[in-house]
Amino acid sequence: MGSLLIRAGAFLIIAGLAGRVATVSVQSLRSLISHASPPLYLSDLYPALPTSWVPETELGYSGAILIVLVGLAMRSFGKEYSRLAGR
Repeated sequence: MGSLLIRAGAFLIIAGLAGRVATVSVQSLRSLISHASPPLYLSDLYPALPTSWVPETELGYSGAILIVLVGLAMRSFGKEYSRLAGR
């Protein structure tokens, strides 16, 4: 279970970073065309895709990091429990 949480959190962080690269690159191209472009979100780029699960803010990244940390703790406690139980 701990490894699953670690992988899920890492996937969220990587998806968020990829989304950030996409939004920054499109916004920079838009700013070359028109000098006053509003902030761009991932849902603006891909309106047909469900992007609500991709972290875009500090709060979203904090949640993904928390998932990874909980996974690390669970994996550590699981190994310690197996060692103490003699398995």
